[in-house]
Amino acid sequence: MQADNVEVFEVAKGFLSLVAKENILAGSFLADVWGPVVSQATPYTIQVDVNKHVDPVGPLKRTNHSCYPNAKFVYEPRLKEDEIMGFDKNHKIFWQLVATRDIKKGEDITFDYTTTEYEMARAFKCLCGVANCLGEVKGFKFLSPKEKVRREKELSPMQADNVEVVEVTKGFLSLVAKENILAGSFLADVWGPVVSQATPYTIQVDVNKHVDPVGPLKRTNHSCNPNAKFVYEPRLKEDEIMGFDKDHKIFWHLVATRDIKKGEDITFDYTTTEYEMAGVFNCLCGMENCLGEVKGFKFLSAEEKVQREKELSPVMRKLSNSLI
Repeated sequence: MQADNVEVFEVAKGFLSLVAKENILAGSFLADVWGPVVSQATPYTIQVDVNKHVDPVGPLKRTNHSCYPNAKFVYEPRLKEDEIMGFDKNHKIFWQLVATRDIKKGEDITFDYTTTEYEMARAFKCLCGVANCLGEVKGFKFLSPKEKVRREKELSPMQADNVEVVEVTKGFLSLVAKENILAGSFLADVWGPVVSQATPYTIQVDVNKHVDPVGPLKRTNHSCNPNAKFVYEPRLKEDEIMGFDKDHKIFWHLVATRDIKKGEDITFDYTTTEYEMAGVFNCLCGMENCLGEVKGFKFLSAEEKVQREKELSPVMRKLSNSLI
């Protein structure tokens, strides 16, 4: 009832923490919330209702707090108690912990205690050091109205719950639909650190500026007949997101352009955002209008550029107009 990619480790003398055993992708399952229910909170319990707290069995007792966490709870059980052989009838299964962003090997797994604890059994000093650090963590009850609003926004993930990264073939990862998705649905935000050099995973946001996307967009593949496109404005504001890393920026968001079936790859047309690809590749989408070799907007024919006119990013328009 915990993932194989996490383990409890003594990070300092007498201080245990749940850490990543390997690199973990955003959206990955980490641990189930389960155990006996008690009426009194302790520093290790998780509040599941008014005057009800689960005393978690397993690694969640060693999952620490951060004001800029890399994990959050999905507030529904992953497993059913009656489907687990020999499950203790005095225990209950509640929620599950998942990664909200890519987590590096050796990194502590953290969640924001104020999203589950109304009043901490024991207040403590937070040492996470992010810009919006609370300093003293006492529980949701003691947050300012602005801090409460920030956490409300945080409950809205920067990727939709209806998509996930899966290994579609050995060593090849792709963002796919977990369920049927309607046209126009939000899929993921474009956010992360900005770099000056393009890589096969970056997204060009301006001349000589590329975002190295945090989360599933690194695994969103190309198609010449895609089922998604970018809306070229941010869905969220950085100052409204609890503990948002000051070295990161939010840009656009990805939406479905048509109904997408469960299990279908999420794709966009790389030539609508990339002027010159860092890594040229052969497209295998098999569409009638397939480019074959994908090199970037710069190398499209005049007709192919016109076909993409409606979906071009602002920087593609800027670079295109500068050549006229």
